[in-house]
Order: sequence, then structure tokens, then C-alpha cells
Amino acid sequence: MKPSPPIRRVQGNYSSQRDVVATGRNLITRPDEDPGPAVVGGLYLTSGNFSFTNNPDGSEQIPFSGPGRVIDVCEVLAP
Repeated sequence: MKPSPPIRRVQGNYSSQRDVVATGRNLITRPDEDPGPAVVGGLYLTSGNFSFTNNPDGSEQIPFSGPGRVIDVCEVLAP
């Protein structure tokens, strides 16, 4: 099986937001900035087509979303 391509595109610079498009299989980290159930920080294995936008400080402006599969790596590894 041929490996999936990594993150395809990152647009922006360090003084503006960064728009990211992730295709194939990727490990994506999310900051733990909101303790609510909608935004949970951690490490996620994605397979599919996802996009997200980060602020210059690394916080999420738009959480990742898109068609595909998401696995919460921390949940899988937790005892």
C-alpha cells in the first residue's frame, strides 16, 4: 500500500492566521484552551480531508473538521 500524503497546504505567516489543509493520514494536535466538551485538546490521528485555522499564538480559530475518520490517540492509550 502506498503511504498517504502528509499535510498538503499551510497558508499564512507568523503574523496572521494559518489555514491548514490535511489530506490522507496525519497526526494533529489541538490546544487545550476550552475545557468544554466541544473543544478538547489532545492528539488526533485523522484519515481523510480536514481543514483548520490557527491564530498566530497557536490557539484554534476554527477547529479541524472535514470528511474522514478521527481517532483520539490519548483516549486509545489511556488505561
